[in-house]
Amino acid sequence: MFCNSGCCQQMFNFVKTVFVAFIVKSTTFGPLVHLAAHWHSAEVFIDVHENYQKRSLRNKYKISGPNGTITLSIPLEKGKHQQQNIRDVKISYDQPWPRLHKETLRSCYGSAPFFEHYADSLFPLFDKHKSFLFDFNLTTFEWMCKALKKPLLWKPSDTFVKNEILPTLENKPYPQIFMSKLGFVPELSSLDLIMNMGPQSPQFLSIITEN
Repeated sequence: MFCNSGCCQQMFNFVKTVFVAFIVKSTTFGPLVHLAAHWHSAEVFIDVHENYQKRSLRNKYKISGPNGTITLSIPLEKGKHQQQNIRDVKISYDQPWPRLHKETLRSCYGSAPFFEHYADSLFPLFDKHKSFLFDFNLTTFEWMCKALKKPLLWKPSDTFVKNEILPTLENKPYPQIFMSKLGFVPELSSLDLIMNMGPQSPQFLSIITEN
């Protein structure tokens, strides 16, 4: 027996969503769209063939503070990073940035609903002193996925990927710790969602279409 056209279309959309191959760049505590790419696929591909990109989220992440958006950066060892493969870029520990990041996160999210639930597993990430930026970024991605009870399954891309293949997220504001003062602040690290929404985070990772 054949299903009617509406049923078949629904099945097609389901298969399209489950089996689409999302490809992301290496980022530090990446944006919501990266977390959504993982959430809506069996595994996600990470581009391991690109060169480091300055002024990108490769070594930066954005959080919300009492006066607006704060950008936290991972310092890198001096050199021509723009010409280095992303896997070869090394982190610098000349300055105590791990302590600064932890203090800033505590200051911004200490009163967030789920800060105490996640802080004990989050803060040790900064004390691992990973040598390479790619490895640290992967650790942050794995932590965010594990926090939401879906372990990260990923594969390296076969070749360089010019443009990421990402889901398109519904623009749904979620409660934020400084919303009464700042309104909703978009385009932050997935950390912001996790600290504010905890296990309810996946409901804000819904797909509309794939680019």
